[in-house]
Amino acid sequence: MTPKPLEVVTQAAEVLEKLSGFHRERLESGAAFEDQHLSEQSGRADQQLLRDVQVATQALTDADLEPPIAHSLIERAILVRYLEDREILTDEYFDEVASKHSYTLGDTLDEGRAPDFGKPSRFIEFLADKSLTYGLFDQLAEDFNGDLFVTSTVEQECVTSAQLRLLMDMLQGAVNAVQQPLFLWAYDFSVIPTDLISSMYELFYREEVSEKKSSTYYTPAALVEFVLAAVLNGEALNRKPTVCDPACGSGIFLVDAYRRIVRHEMWREGKPLSSDRLRELLLSRVAGCDIDEAAIRLAAFSLYVAFLSYQSPQDIREAGPLPRLIHSGSANCGFAPLVVGDAFAPREGEYAPTQLEDLTYTGQLPWPVSGFDVVVGNPPWTEISESEQTRPEEWAKMLGRVIGGRNPSQLFLWRALDLLKDTGTAALLIGAKAMLNTTNTARLFREQWLQEVRLDHVVNFSNVRKDFFAKGVAPFMLLRFCHGDRLSNEMVVYETARSVTPGRRGSAALARLDRQVVSKASLLARHYLWKTYSAGSLRDDALVARLEVEDRLSNYVSGTPQGFGFQRPHGQQQGHATPQSMDGLPILSKFDSWGPLRQEWFEPAPSHVKYIPDERLFRGRRLLVRWGVSPKFGPHARLETDPVAFRHTTYSISLDHLTSWEGKIILATLLSSLGRYWLYMVSGSWGTWRDQVRMSDVLNLPVRLNPPTGEMIRRIEQVVDDLSHMSPQRRKGLAVTVPLEMKCLDDSIAELFELTDAERSLVADFWASQESDATLPLPVLDIAAGTEADLSSSRADGIRPYLKVLVRAWNRRLRGSGEFSWKVWRDAPTGVVAVVLETREIGQDYHFSPTGEETESWSAALRRLEVQWDVPQTRSILRYGVVRIVTDTAIVIAKRDEQRLWTATAAWQDADATTAQIMSVNRQ
Repeated sequence: MTPKPLEVVTQAAEVLEKLSGFHRERLESGAAFEDQHLSEQSGRADQQLLRDVQVATQALTDADLEPPIAHSLIERAILVRYLEDREILTDEYFDEVASKHSYTLGDTLDEGRAPDFGKPSRFIEFLADKSLTYGLFDQLAEDFNGDLFVTSTVEQECVTSAQLRLLMDMLQGAVNAVQQPLFLWAYDFSVIPTDLISSMYELFYREEVSEKKSSTYYTPAALVEFVLAAVLNGEALNRKPTVCDPACGSGIFLVDAYRRIVRHEMWREGKPLSSDRLRELLLSRVAGCDIDEAAIRLAAFSLYVAFLSYQSPQDIREAGPLPRLIHSGSANCGFAPLVVGDAFAPREGEYAPTQLEDLTYTGQLPWPVSGFDVVVGNPPWTEISESEQTRPEEWAKMLGRVIGGRNPSQLFLWRALDLLKDTGTAALLIGAKAMLNTTNTARLFREQWLQEVRLDHVVNFSNVRKDFFAKGVAPFMLLRFCHGDRLSNEMVVYETARSVTPGRRGSAALARLDRQVVSKASLLARHYLWKTYSAGSLRDDALVARLEVEDRLSNYVSGTPQGFGFQRPHGQQQGHATPQSMDGLPILSKFDSWGPLRQEWFEPAPSHVKYIPDERLFRGRRLLVRWGVSPKFGPHARLETDPVAFRHTTYSISLDHLTSWEGKIILATLLSSLGRYWLYMVSGSWGTWRDQVRMSDVLNLPVRLNPPTGEMIRRIEQVVDDLSHMSPQRRKGLAVTVPLEMKCLDDSIAELFELTDAERSLVADFWASQESDATLPLPVLDIAAGTEADLSSSRADGIRPYLKVLVRAWNRRLRGSGEFSWKVWRDAPTGVVAVVLETREIGQDYHFSPTGEETESWSAALRRLEVQWDVPQTRSILRYGVVRIVTDTAIVIAKRDEQRLWTATAAWQDADATTAQIMSVNRQ
């Protein structure tokens, strides 16, 4: 017997409830078997500690201590406090060190300076005496070895007793040590989250270099967890992988990878690992390098804490010295997992001697040429600014590898392939420009690189970049890939991350509705698809592909004057005197697409220009396009015939050789929702970073200058004339007056390009999704059930467009043998909507009057769905749930109550998805 729709939804909720406790990634990584304190997220206390660390380091540098030495001293102090709070360093240990220096402890702290509560620290007492402090560091270096307790002669000479006393006061929380009280004394250092160490790295690095030169942002734990979840799952961990991060920074990827490896081994063996086993895993399974010595020092710090956290104090004391983690550079020093060096330095035997002659490297990486099983990380995104060719660029040139625009992400994508074994997998967070840039060299890079790899998965995080990097502005992506066959044409999963509910900073959601599949061949042949799939779906791909066969604007303006306006120089000595051809010309600084030119759009003429512009750009009939993009609209454009000059932010295309109506059709196409949609879908920068369009995108605009009727020409001419004569007093904002005229323009251009109803909906829904209310709940539904006939009115608000498309699509599949009725169930408190389609005979009377019990049963089922259906990919990255179920007599679709999920375009997607389910069942 076929279950009823309510029973189906209830069963789906029950299944999700059972699965939620057995999240696959958590079990495969072994996280369920780790002590709770090791897996807790850092919270406000850690933010307070980071603030206090910043204040403390600032106080030390204000006391004339060089920043690198101050940072090293703070790091060492935190590590000692960690060992102390873990009870690895006992009172007896401190007493023994003190006795070696004939020092009696207990009288060093001034009465009233230390708080009356908080865990006491013997280390703080040592800071009262410089010789005792460094005697302790020397003893720790001897007993624990490692890389953090060894102090340089320079440091011991530079650090003064007064500076150590200042550090002691701050660790005590003495209010007179700095201008604001610190709480370092109250912090339990026995748990040091990796996030904290990474934050310290970002802080310290910015203090050691100028703010302008620093673009370093530590990778949040949520991203690290997400990246590693796929490449270090249970299946991969069973193969005992070696993991490399070629730009490891403070080591957050290496620490999480090491923890995953340890947890998995604990799970397999069913017991904690011995100190020797933990040491073996640390020294043999992870490796990283960075050009910044301070970063490597913090990476060692992080790995030491991870290594020690799995051992008891007694195990640690009995295990002997800590392993050395930082490679010394000596060939006979033995392997250490961390290297201070350039990731592009050669490995021993990697290149022929004749190749090495082309490189300026002085050292080698102590890594095997056979490579690693996994390469992960978040390498630099900022483009190289040095005037001379850098070592990574030398490396790429030597191997004949194309790099577009000196892009470091592209360099690391190439290097990751070299570091991988033939069967290895890489997962890198990269600057999105590497894949979105439309320059010729960027295209050449993608063509060459894609032929060398099998690209499995792309996640575009551009829309949520500020959720992860509060100060970062660069869009970024995750690419997961391995060595591939240049002749293969595998399918690539492309996902786009969307923002979650406002206020949940530091998290993102991967909506299942935003998961697409595209072939590698398509990404190779049509470079703009990297952008198209970040904003749309297979339907957008199809529409853009159809528009691609049209004539282009460039076909009609080839060889005509076109280019940017003048540019003001930084100083008169750097430019040229303004040419006479510009004398007397009004200077247009900005403009809108409608209304006459307004006085406030003009500016004074320049006395000098950086380059002499082409004077033909300032006269005759021409199309002016601003390359900057207005929010929720796009680039503004106008047709002008009066002489007027403008800056380099405006692009001019001469249309003198075309008729007046042809120019107006070109402008109408560019300004229409279809033209702006096309530009957004192919532009690498609009909607990702600088919100601008390249002029090559404008010149590639699809254009039809062969309207079927003169009436259509007159209609388009009229709407363009109406826009150009709009009174400034009428225009109080884009949303107030422009849509009335633009709607006529949109309809005319849609008719000109013969758009289907589905294509018109696709374009309209795209622009609606850009509005702030796209994620708001649906308006109140005036009817909750009916048939297709009940949706035949001209109203197109709320969920009606969705229902019209979905019901009509499925009624056509019945081919007259019946029809579908529809119901909408909604639970407003939890924000869940369900649409139910059920078969019925055509013409049969339809009445729907739900009982209170039925309504409450549906609300209860939807509430159960809402609690369980957000599948956690990590602790702060979710994949939004959606339910699509097809039975013999019904179709059930349940999603969040967001307007963007219940559009006509969404209905086409749901119709396709449910049809695919039926086809799959029939095949089985």
